[in-house]
Amino acid sequence: MKLSGSLVAFVAVIGLSVAPAAAELCVIDAVPAATVLVPYFEVDLRNVGRTKFERTKVTLINTQPAPAIAHVILWTDLSVPTLNFDIFLTGYDVQEFDVDLLFTNGFLPIPASQPNGNSGCTSCDSSGCVNISPGNDFSLGDLISAHTGSSVSFYDGQCMARPSGRVARGYITFDNVSACTRLYPGDSGYFENGGLGIANNLNALKATITTYSNKFLREVPAIAIEAGTSDGLSTAGNYTFYGRYTGFDASDNRECGGALWAMPFRKRDRFKTEAIVWRDSGVAQGPFDCGSLPEWYPLDETQVVVFDQQEEALEIGNGTGLFPAETQLVSVGKSPVRTGSFDAGWAYFNLNTSASAGSTDEFVGHGYVIARQRYRSREGDAWAALYGTEFDPASTICGEPVSPSVRARALQSRKAAISGKEAGRGKQRIRLDSDGPRPSQRPE
Repeated sequence: MKLSGSLVAFVAVIGLSVAPAAAELCVIDAVPAATVLVPYFEVDLRNVGRTKFERTKVTLINTQPAPAIAHVILWTDLSVPTLNFDIFLTGYDVQEFDVDLLFTNGFLPIPASQPNGNSGCTSCDSSGCVNISPGNDFSLGDLISAHTGSSVSFYDGQCMARPSGRVARGYITFDNVSACTRLYPGDSGYFENGGLGIANNLNALKATITTYSNKFLREVPAIAIEAGTSDGLSTAGNYTFYGRYTGFDASDNRECGGALWAMPFRKRDRFKTEAIVWRDSGVAQGPFDCGSLPEWYPLDETQVVVFDQQEEALEIGNGTGLFPAETQLVSVGKSPVRTGSFDAGWAYFNLNTSASAGSTDEFVGHGYVIARQRYRSREGDAWAALYGTEFDPASTICGEPVSPSVRARALQSRKAAISGKEAGRGKQRIRLDSDGPRPSQRPE
Protein backbone atom coordinates (compact mmCIF):
# COMPACT_ATOMS: atom_id res chain seq x y z
CA MET A 1 0.00 0.00 0.00
CA LYS A 2 1.26 3.45 -0.91
CA LEU A 3 0.98 6.18 1.72
CA SER A 4 1.16 9.88 0.93
CA GLY A 5 4.23 11.82 2.03
CA SER A 6 2.24 13.86 4.51
CA LEU A 7 0.84 10.66 6.02
CA VAL A 8 4.31 9.17 6.48
CA ALA A 9 5.50 12.41 8.07
CA PHE A 10 2.53 12.45 10.41
CA VAL A 11 3.20 8.91 11.60
CA ALA A 12 6.68 10.02 12.61
CA VAL A 13 5.48 12.95 14.73
CA ILE A 14 2.03 11.82 15.93
CA GLY A 15 1.39 12.91 19.49
CA LEU A 16 3.91 15.77 19.42
CA SER A 17 1.58 18.58 18.35
CA VAL A 18 -0.25 20.71 20.89
CA ALA A 19 -3.38 22.83 20.64
CA PRO A 20 -2.92 26.58 20.16
CA ALA A 21 -2.97 28.69 23.30
CA ALA A 22 -5.37 31.24 21.81
CA ALA A 23 -8.03 31.45 19.13
CA GLU A 24 -6.61 31.35 15.62
CA LEU A 25 -8.34 31.48 12.26
CA CYS A 26 -8.27 28.34 10.10
CA VAL A 27 -7.34 26.20 13.10
CA ILE A 28 -9.71 23.75 14.81
CA ASP A 29 -10.10 25.05 18.36
CA ALA A 30 -12.83 25.17 21.00
CA VAL A 31 -13.31 28.94 21.26
CA PRO A 32 -16.19 31.43 20.97
CA ALA A 33 -17.23 31.75 17.33
CA ALA A 34 -19.60 33.52 14.95
CA THR A 35 -21.09 30.19 13.85
CA VAL A 36 -21.46 27.01 15.88
CA LEU A 37 -21.89 23.64 14.14
CA VAL A 38 -23.63 20.64 15.67
CA PRO A 39 -22.29 18.20 13.06
CA TYR A 40 -24.81 15.38 13.58
CA PHE A 41 -27.98 14.54 15.42
CA GLU A 42 -30.44 11.68 15.24
CA VAL A 43 -33.78 11.11 16.90
CA ASP A 44 -35.02 7.51 16.82
CA LEU A 45 -38.76 8.00 16.77
CA ARG A 46 -39.30 4.26 17.24
CA ASN A 47 -38.07 4.48 20.82
CA VAL A 48 -40.03 7.52 22.03
CA GLY A 49 -41.16 6.88 25.60
CA ARG A 50 -38.91 3.86 26.06
CA THR A 51 -36.07 3.73 28.58
CA LYS A 52 -33.47 3.35 25.83
CA PHE A 53 -34.64 6.51 24.03
CA GLU A 54 -31.59 8.71 23.46
CA ARG A 55 -32.06 12.43 23.96
CA THR A 56 -29.90 15.20 22.49
CA LYS A 57 -29.58 18.60 24.11
CA VAL A 58 -27.61 21.58 22.80
CA THR A 59 -26.53 24.13 25.41
CA LEU A 60 -25.89 27.49 23.72
CA ILE A 61 -23.78 30.12 25.48
CA ASN A 62 -23.29 33.83 24.85
CA THR A 63 -19.75 34.49 26.10
CA GLN A 64 -19.97 38.30 25.98
CA PRO A 65 -21.75 40.88 28.20
CA ALA A 66 -23.83 42.32 25.34
CA PRO A 67 -27.01 40.50 24.22
CA ALA A 68 -26.86 38.39 21.08
CA ILE A 69 -29.19 36.65 18.64
CA ALA A 70 -28.47 33.13 17.39
CA HIS A 71 -30.11 32.18 14.09
CA VAL A 72 -30.73 28.42 14.20
CA ILE A 73 -30.97 26.33 11.01
CA LEU A 74 -31.72 22.62 10.81
CA TRP A 75 -30.32 20.74 7.80
CA THR A 76 -30.91 17.19 6.63
CA ASP A 77 -28.08 14.67 6.17
CA LEU A 78 -27.88 15.85 2.54
CA SER A 79 -27.65 19.54 3.56
CA VAL A 80 -31.17 20.58 2.61
CA PRO A 81 -32.34 23.32 5.03
CA THR A 82 -35.68 22.58 6.69
CA LEU A 83 -36.33 24.88 9.65
CA ASN A 84 -35.00 28.17 10.98
CA PHE A 85 -35.76 30.23 14.07
CA ASP A 86 -33.99 32.64 16.40
CA ILE A 87 -32.82 32.41 20.00
CA PHE A 88 -32.33 35.70 21.88
CA LEU A 89 -29.61 35.60 24.54
CA THR A 90 -28.93 38.25 27.15
CA GLY A 91 -25.32 38.95 28.15
CA TYR A 92 -23.56 35.78 29.33
CA ASP A 93 -26.83 33.93 28.81
CA VAL A 94 -27.26 30.15 28.50
CA GLN A 95 -30.14 28.55 26.60
CA GLU A 96 -30.91 24.87 26.08
CA PHE A 97 -32.33 23.33 22.91
CA ASP A 98 -33.82 19.82 23.18
CA VAL A 99 -33.62 18.33 19.68
CA ASP A 100 -35.74 15.32 20.63
CA LEU A 101 -38.54 17.54 21.99
CA LEU A 102 -38.66 19.39 18.69
CA PHE A 103 -39.21 16.17 16.74
CA THR A 104 -41.51 14.47 19.24
CA ASN A 105 -43.61 17.40 20.52
CA GLY A 106 -42.83 20.42 18.35
CA PHE A 107 -41.27 22.39 21.22
CA LEU A 108 -38.90 25.21 20.27
CA PRO A 109 -36.39 26.74 22.71
CA ILE A 110 -38.18 30.03 23.34
CA PRO A 111 -36.26 31.85 26.12
CA ALA A 112 -38.13 32.89 29.24
CA SER A 113 -36.53 36.37 28.95
CA GLN A 114 -38.04 37.66 25.71
CA PRO A 115 -36.49 40.88 24.39
CA ASN A 116 -38.34 44.12 24.95
CA GLY A 117 -37.48 46.80 22.42
CA ASN A 118 -33.75 46.88 21.86
CA SER A 119 -32.95 45.33 25.27
CA GLY A 120 -29.47 46.87 25.39
CA CYS A 121 -28.48 44.96 22.26
CA THR A 122 -25.63 47.22 21.18
CA SER A 123 -24.51 45.03 18.27
CA CYS A 124 -27.92 43.82 17.15
CA ASP A 125 -31.50 44.95 16.65
CA SER A 126 -33.82 42.79 18.71
CA SER A 127 -36.92 44.89 18.08
CA GLY A 128 -38.28 42.23 15.74
CA CYS A 129 -37.61 39.35 18.10
CA VAL A 130 -40.66 39.66 20.35
CA ASN A 131 -42.28 36.74 18.51
CA ILE A 132 -39.37 34.57 17.48
CA SER A 133 -41.42 31.49 16.60
CA PRO A 134 -41.29 30.56 12.93
CA GLY A 135 -44.33 31.08 10.71
CA ASN A 136 -45.93 29.55 7.59
CA ASP A 137 -47.39 26.10 7.05
CA PHE A 138 -44.58 23.57 7.25
CA SER A 139 -45.94 21.11 9.82
CA LEU A 140 -44.28 18.89 12.39
CA GLY A 141 -45.18 15.95 10.18
CA ASP A 142 -43.40 17.62 7.27
CA LEU A 143 -40.34 18.26 9.44
CA ILE A 144 -40.18 14.58 10.43
CA SER A 145 -40.64 13.50 6.80
CA ALA A 146 -37.92 15.90 5.68
CA HIS A 147 -35.36 14.43 8.08
CA THR A 148 -36.33 10.77 7.55
CA GLY A 149 -36.19 10.84 3.76
CA SER A 150 -39.95 10.58 3.17
CA SER A 151 -41.98 12.70 0.78
CA VAL A 152 -42.75 16.19 2.10
CA SER A 153 -46.21 17.46 1.21
CA PHE A 154 -45.16 21.09 1.64
CA TYR A 155 -42.62 20.56 -1.15
CA ASP A 156 -45.09 18.87 -3.54
CA GLY A 157 -44.06 15.39 -2.42
CA GLN A 158 -40.32 15.89 -2.91
CA CYS A 159 -37.68 14.49 -0.57
CA MET A 160 -34.88 16.18 1.37
CA ALA A 161 -32.82 13.36 2.93
CA ARG A 162 -31.79 9.72 2.55
CA PRO A 163 -34.53 7.25 3.57
CA SER A 164 -33.99 6.30 7.22
CA GLY A 165 -37.26 4.80 8.38
CA ARG A 166 -38.24 6.47 11.65
CA VAL A 167 -34.83 7.91 12.49
CA ALA A 168 -34.61 11.68 11.93
CA ARG A 169 -31.04 12.73 11.05
CA GLY A 170 -29.22 15.91 10.19
CA TYR A 171 -27.09 18.72 11.57
CA ILE A 172 -27.61 22.21 13.02
CA THR A 173 -25.91 25.59 12.59
CA PHE A 174 -26.15 28.58 14.93
CA ASP A 175 -25.16 31.91 13.34
CA ASN A 176 -24.57 35.10 15.31
CA VAL A 177 -26.89 37.61 13.62
CA SER A 178 -27.61 41.30 14.03
CA ALA A 179 -31.41 40.98 13.77
CA CYS A 180 -34.04 38.27 13.90
CA THR A 181 -34.56 36.93 10.41
CA ARG A 182 -36.15 34.26 8.26
CA LEU A 183 -33.29 34.31 5.76
CA TYR A 184 -30.89 31.48 5.02
CA PRO A 185 -27.24 31.48 3.89
CA GLY A 186 -27.28 32.37 0.20
CA ASP A 187 -30.28 34.71 0.51
CA SER A 188 -29.51 38.31 -0.43
CA GLY A 189 -28.46 40.35 2.57
CA TYR A 190 -27.69 37.44 4.88
CA PHE A 191 -23.93 37.74 4.37
CA GLU A 192 -21.95 40.86 3.47
CA ASN A 193 -18.18 41.11 3.65
CA GLY A 194 -16.96 42.36 7.02
CA GLY A 195 -19.99 41.06 8.91
CA LEU A 196 -22.22 43.88 7.63
CA GLY A 197 -25.13 41.65 6.60
CA ILE A 198 -27.76 40.03 8.83
CA ALA A 199 -25.06 37.57 9.96
CA ASN A 200 -22.26 39.35 11.78
CA ASN A 201 -18.65 38.43 12.52
CA LEU A 202 -18.80 38.56 16.31
CA ASN A 203 -17.10 35.48 17.75
CA ALA A 204 -19.26 35.20 20.86
CA LEU A 205 -21.12 31.87 20.72
CA LYS A 206 -20.19 28.49 22.18
CA ALA A 207 -22.23 25.32 22.54
CA THR A 208 -22.08 21.88 24.10
CA ILE A 209 -23.77 18.76 22.70
CA THR A 210 -25.12 16.36 25.32
CA THR A 211 -26.62 12.98 24.40
CA TYR A 212 -28.07 10.83 27.17
CA SER A 213 -30.49 8.09 28.20
CA ASN A 214 -31.15 6.25 31.44
CA LYS A 215 -27.89 4.31 30.93
CA PHE A 216 -25.32 6.78 29.64
CA LEU A 217 -24.35 10.40 29.10
CA ARG A 218 -21.83 11.79 26.62
CA GLU A 219 -20.84 15.37 26.03
CA VAL A 220 -18.65 17.14 23.48
CA PRO A 221 -18.15 20.79 22.49
CA ALA A 222 -19.88 21.84 19.29
CA ILE A 223 -17.55 22.87 16.45
CA ALA A 224 -16.51 26.52 16.48
CA ILE A 225 -16.55 28.30 13.11
CA GLU A 226 -14.77 31.60 13.66
CA ALA A 227 -15.22 34.66 11.45
CA GLY A 228 -12.55 37.12 10.39
CA THR A 229 -11.25 39.06 7.42
CA SER A 230 -7.63 37.86 7.51
CA ASP A 231 -6.09 34.57 6.36
CA GLY A 232 -7.81 34.83 2.98
CA LEU A 233 -11.32 34.69 4.47
CA SER A 234 -12.41 37.94 2.78
CA THR A 235 -10.93 37.20 -0.65
CA ALA A 236 -13.45 36.26 -3.34
CA GLY A 237 -12.75 32.85 -4.82
CA ASN A 238 -11.38 31.34 -1.60
CA TYR A 239 -12.75 28.51 0.51
CA THR A 240 -15.00 29.52 3.41
CA PHE A 241 -17.52 27.55 5.45
CA TYR A 242 -20.63 28.85 3.65
CA GLY A 243 -18.83 29.32 0.33
CA ARG A 244 -21.16 27.12 -1.70
CA TYR A 245 -24.11 29.33 -0.72
CA THR A 246 -22.40 32.62 -1.60
CA GLY A 247 -20.78 31.52 -4.87
CA PHE A 248 -17.46 31.45 -3.00
CA ASP A 249 -17.35 35.24 -2.84
CA ALA A 250 -16.03 34.95 0.78
CA SER A 251 -18.75 37.29 2.07
CA ASP A 252 -19.41 34.95 5.03
CA ASN A 253 -15.80 35.41 6.26
CA ARG A 254 -16.01 32.08 8.11
CA GLU A 255 -13.24 29.54 8.45
CA CYS A 256 -13.76 25.99 7.21
CA GLY A 257 -12.41 22.62 8.30
CA GLY A 258 -9.83 20.36 6.76
CA ALA A 259 -10.01 17.24 4.61
CA LEU A 260 -7.36 15.14 6.38
CA TRP A 261 -8.27 13.69 9.78
CA ALA A 262 -7.01 11.13 12.31
CA MET A 263 -8.86 9.54 15.24
CA PRO A 264 -8.28 6.71 17.75
CA PHE A 265 -10.30 3.50 17.78
CA ARG A 266 -10.72 0.52 20.07
CA LYS A 267 -12.99 -2.51 19.63
CA ARG A 268 -11.87 -4.90 22.33
CA ASP A 269 -12.54 -5.16 26.08
CA ARG A 270 -16.20 -4.11 25.65
CA PHE A 271 -15.24 -0.97 23.75
CA LYS A 272 -17.03 0.39 20.71
CA THR A 273 -15.87 3.28 18.51
CA GLU A 274 -17.95 5.48 16.24
CA ALA A 275 -17.16 8.51 14.11
CA ILE A 276 -19.30 11.50 13.22
CA VAL A 277 -18.16 12.62 9.77
CA TRP A 278 -19.44 15.95 8.42
CA ARG A 279 -18.58 16.87 4.81
CA ASP A 280 -19.18 19.61 2.23
CA SER A 281 -20.39 18.54 -1.22
CA GLY A 282 -19.84 22.00 -2.68
CA VAL A 283 -23.50 22.12 -3.76
CA ALA A 284 -26.33 24.30 -2.42
CA GLN A 285 -28.73 21.39 -2.30
CA GLY A 286 -32.51 21.77 -2.47
CA PRO A 287 -35.40 19.27 -2.39
CA PHE A 288 -35.28 16.51 -5.02
CA ASP A 289 -37.56 13.87 -6.51
CA CYS A 290 -38.20 10.93 -4.20
CA GLY A 291 -36.78 7.64 -5.46
CA SER A 292 -33.61 9.42 -6.55
CA LEU A 293 -30.73 11.17 -4.80
CA PRO A 294 -28.71 14.29 -5.64
CA GLU A 295 -26.25 14.04 -8.54
CA TRP A 296 -23.26 14.48 -6.24
CA TYR A 297 -24.31 11.54 -4.03
CA PRO A 298 -22.51 9.45 -2.93
CA LEU A 299 -19.44 11.39 -1.87
CA ASP A 300 -16.34 9.23 -2.06
CA GLU A 301 -12.95 9.70 -0.45
CA THR A 302 -9.31 9.56 -1.51
CA GLN A 303 -8.01 7.21 1.19
CA VAL A 304 -8.91 5.59 4.52
CA VAL A 305 -6.14 3.77 6.40
CA VAL A 306 -6.15 2.17 9.86
CA PHE A 307 -3.04 1.57 11.98
CA ASP A 308 -2.67 -0.81 14.91
CA GLN A 309 -0.64 0.02 18.00
CA GLN A 310 2.49 -1.39 16.35
CA GLU A 311 1.93 1.01 13.39
CA GLU A 312 1.06 -1.74 10.94
CA ALA A 313 -1.18 -0.23 8.25
CA LEU A 314 -4.29 -1.50 6.49
CA GLU A 315 -5.96 0.46 3.68
CA ILE A 316 -9.72 -0.05 3.79
CA GLY A 317 -11.07 2.74 1.61
CA ASN A 318 -10.04 4.34 -1.66
CA GLY A 319 -12.93 5.90 -3.55
CA THR A 320 -15.39 3.42 -2.01
CA GLY A 321 -17.82 5.93 -0.50
CA LEU A 322 -17.52 5.01 3.18
CA PHE A 323 -18.95 8.44 4.11
CA PRO A 324 -21.42 9.15 1.29
CA ALA A 325 -23.63 11.84 2.86
CA GLU A 326 -22.88 15.29 4.18
CA THR A 327 -23.23 14.04 7.73
CA GLN A 328 -23.29 10.52 9.15
CA LEU A 329 -22.53 8.40 12.18
CA VAL A 330 -20.42 5.36 11.25
CA SER A 331 -18.90 2.44 13.11
CA VAL A 332 -15.10 2.19 13.27
CA GLY A 333 -14.08 -1.43 13.78
CA LYS A 334 -17.10 -2.92 12.07
CA SER A 335 -18.83 -1.99 8.81
CA PRO A 336 -18.36 0.42 7.13
CA VAL A 337 -14.90 1.21 8.57
CA ARG A 338 -13.64 -2.32 9.15
CA THR A 339 -10.30 -2.59 10.92
CA GLY A 340 -9.62 -6.27 10.23
CA SER A 341 -7.58 -7.91 12.97
CA PHE A 342 -6.62 -4.54 14.47
CA ASP A 343 -8.30 -4.25 17.88
CA ALA A 344 -6.97 -0.80 18.73
CA GLY A 345 -5.03 1.97 17.06
CA TRP A 346 -5.88 5.00 14.97
CA ALA A 347 -7.59 5.73 11.67
CA TYR A 348 -6.66 8.20 8.91
CA PHE A 349 -9.35 9.79 6.71
CA ASN A 350 -8.56 11.70 3.51
CA LEU A 351 -11.97 13.18 2.68
CA ASN A 352 -10.98 14.74 -0.63
CA THR A 353 -13.03 13.25 -3.43
CA SER A 354 -11.00 10.75 -5.43
CA ALA A 355 -12.81 11.04 -8.77
CA SER A 356 -10.65 13.95 -9.82
CA ALA A 357 -7.79 13.49 -7.38
CA GLY A 358 -4.47 14.51 -8.85
CA SER A 359 -6.00 16.82 -11.47
CA THR A 360 -5.52 20.57 -11.45
CA ASP A 361 -9.27 21.10 -11.02
CA GLU A 362 -10.14 18.60 -8.30
CA PHE A 363 -12.74 19.16 -5.59
CA VAL A 364 -10.84 19.47 -2.35
CA GLY A 365 -13.49 18.93 0.28
CA HIS A 366 -13.54 20.23 3.82
CA GLY A 367 -15.13 18.56 6.81
CA TYR A 368 -14.99 17.65 10.47
CA VAL A 369 -14.60 14.40 12.42
CA ILE A 370 -15.64 13.64 16.00
CA ALA A 371 -14.69 10.31 17.59
CA ARG A 372 -16.96 8.57 20.12
CA GLN A 373 -15.94 5.61 22.28
CA ARG A 374 -18.22 3.54 24.49
CA TYR A 375 -17.41 1.11 27.28
CA ARG A 376 -20.30 -1.21 28.10
CA SER A 377 -20.78 -2.74 31.56
CA ARG A 378 -23.68 -4.22 33.53
CA GLU A 379 -24.17 -0.93 35.37
CA GLY A 380 -24.46 1.09 32.17
CA ASP A 381 -22.43 2.60 29.37
CA ALA A 382 -19.52 5.00 29.78
CA TRP A 383 -18.94 7.28 26.78
CA ALA A 384 -16.11 9.55 25.76
CA ALA A 385 -16.32 11.95 22.81
CA LEU A 386 -13.49 14.01 21.35
CA TYR A 387 -12.55 15.93 18.28
CA GLY A 388 -10.66 14.08 15.64
CA THR A 389 -7.19 15.48 15.01
CA GLU A 390 -6.75 17.64 11.93
CA PHE A 391 -4.12 15.55 10.27
CA ASP A 392 -2.02 18.18 8.53
CA PRO A 393 -3.03 21.76 9.49
CA ALA A 394 -0.48 23.13 7.03
CA SER A 395 -2.46 21.63 4.15
CA THR A 396 -5.80 23.17 5.14
CA ILE A 397 -7.94 24.60 2.35
CA CYS A 398 -9.34 27.31 4.63
CA GLY A 399 -8.90 30.66 2.90
CA GLU A 400 -7.26 29.04 -0.13
CA PRO A 401 -8.40 29.46 -3.78
CA VAL A 402 -11.31 27.38 -5.04
CA SER A 403 -10.95 25.58 -8.38
CA PRO A 404 -12.99 27.01 -11.29
CA SER A 405 -15.22 23.94 -11.64
CA VAL A 406 -16.08 23.91 -7.93
CA ARG A 407 -17.06 27.58 -7.99
CA ALA A 408 -19.09 27.11 -11.18
CA ARG A 409 -20.95 24.16 -9.63
CA ALA A 410 -21.72 26.19 -6.50
CA LEU A 411 -23.03 29.11 -8.57
CA GLN A 412 -25.20 26.80 -10.67
CA SER A 413 -26.70 25.02 -7.65
CA ARG A 414 -27.31 28.37 -5.94
CA LYS A 415 -29.25 29.63 -8.98
CA ALA A 416 -31.33 26.44 -8.93
CA ALA A 417 -32.08 26.91 -5.24
CA ILE A 418 -33.17 30.51 -5.83
CA SER A 419 -35.39 29.42 -8.73
CA GLY A 420 -37.01 26.77 -6.55
CA LYS A 421 -37.67 29.36 -3.88
CA GLU A 422 -39.38 31.67 -6.35
CA ALA A 423 -41.53 28.73 -7.49
CA GLY A 424 -42.72 28.20 -3.92
CA ARG A 425 -40.42 25.27 -3.14
CA GLY A 426 -37.61 27.20 -1.56
CA LYS A 427 -36.59 27.99 1.93
CA GLN A 428 -39.64 28.81 3.97
CA ARG A 429 -40.53 29.94 7.42
CA ILE A 430 -42.16 27.18 9.38
CA ARG A 431 -45.06 26.72 11.75
CA LEU A 432 -45.20 23.37 13.52
CA ASP A 433 -48.87 23.36 14.48
CA SER A 434 -50.49 21.67 11.48
CA ASP A 435 -49.77 18.05 12.45
CA GLY A 436 -48.56 18.59 15.98
CA PRO A 437 -48.43 20.96 18.95
CA ARG A 438 -47.62 24.60 18.36
CA PRO A 439 -44.01 25.58 19.19
CA SER A 440 -43.74 26.57 22.79
CA GLN A 441 -41.44 26.41 25.74
CA ARG A 442 -40.79 23.06 27.29
CA PRO A 443 -43.33 22.53 30.05
CA GLU A 444 -42.04 22.68 33.59
